[in-house]
Amino acid sequence: MDKGQALLAMLLAKEAKETLWSFAAKGLAAVLFVALNAFLARTLGVELWGSWSFLLSNLTIVFLLSYLGLNNAARAYVARYNGTPLLRDTLRASLMLRIAISAAFTTGFVLLAGPIAGWVQRPELAGVFRLAAPLVFLMGFLEYLKQVFTGMHRLVFHFAVNLLEFGGKIALSVLLLSWAVSLENVVLAHWLAVALATGVGFVFWLRFYRRATPDPAADSAGGQIAPLFRYSLPLFLISIGFVVLTEVDTLMLGLLAGDYEVGLFSVGKQLANKLPQFALALSMGTMPVFARLGPENVEEMRAKYCRLLRLNALVFLPGGVLLVLLAPWLVPLIFGEAYRQSVLPLQILTVWIVLTSFNMFFNALLDYQGLALRRAINFLWTIGATVLLNLYLIPRFGAVGAAFSTSLAYGPYVILNGLEARRVFDKPGG
Repeated sequence: MDKGQALLAMLLAKEAKETLWSFAAKGLAAVLFVALNAFLARTLGVELWGSWSFLLSNLTIVFLLSYLGLNNAARAYVARYNGTPLLRDTLRASLMLRIAISAAFTTGFVLLAGPIAGWVQRPELAGVFRLAAPLVFLMGFLEYLKQVFTGMHRLVFHFAVNLLEFGGKIALSVLLLSWAVSLENVVLAHWLAVALATGVGFVFWLRFYRRATPDPAADSAGGQIAPLFRYSLPLFLISIGFVVLTEVDTLMLGLLAGDYEVGLFSVGKQLANKLPQFALALSMGTMPVFARLGPENVEEMRAKYCRLLRLNALVFLPGGVLLVLLAPWLVPLIFGEAYRQSVLPLQILTVWIVLTSFNMFFNALLDYQGLALRRAINFLWTIGATVLLNLYLIPRFGAVGAAFSTSLAYGPYVILNGLEARRVFDKPGG
């Protein structure tokens, strides 16, 4: 075996190993996430569960905005410079930006907690919003660490922080809610668990940073800050679009239909958010190599990409049909008989689940190829449609209308991203 073959065999072995860790990380997160939400839904009851889901939707919007696109930008840059002298400066620059951006958003959230509660017509939630302020900083930092581990292709560390985050949320929620059932205790359990996972994740980050070879030509991380920040901006636009497509339905449902409908919709939505984990795990384990796609390896990469899409289709097309058939049995089993009306929203959201599974690969390819701006532009086509559909359907059909709006509006975005991904292979490096 010559050196080239030996190197290829080593890379394939590492990719297989990281893919297994990716499946473990995302599978663990999915199982613990469903277990957490099943416990909360049963313990809180439909109305209070709806209030928590409405609160979490608002917080998720703040989280996604506070990321400012930096986490995904850091993943792409770390994947690009992994194993080069620029890795150390990339890690340092991204950390400096993450701390500054998260601190600024957290400060703003504390100051605006009262007005935000008023804007969403829930003034009674102002105190809960303030209690959740640490989550704004911690979630940005934790998601940054997960994306760095993905870009480094070291997903065992992603697995570890997922275990601490979701395992901690379950354990602390059980402990605190056994003392008193309240939204405040749910929020407290969440940010304590995230703090634990973030602290351990940062220890792992330091290990990578100290082992990275310094660039003798760079005295500071200043050279990497500007490119990272510029690339984060189109990803920030995408995050705004993602908020519209995935969170505005819950927000508008709460405003237009009330907490009960939010509670029914959130069961299907929480399952839908986690069921594409197979696609995400496969993407995390295999797509970082596409950061180095070029004319010299385009045909090999094209074949690999097509194999990934075929594998995804073999899982999610029959899986979607199976979910539609099993939903009437699955939802009451996991969440209880009180949520039987959540079955139809989940069946409708199955379309969104299948589309999302393919979009995982389209998005990853475009991001690793520096084409985030193109998919940001694609998002603009769906944002208006989502809001208009929600305004029309939610007052008439409640949770069912929200599910239909979410699934229908996502289709054009996925199709446009797929076309952009195909052009990458037609004009590699172009």
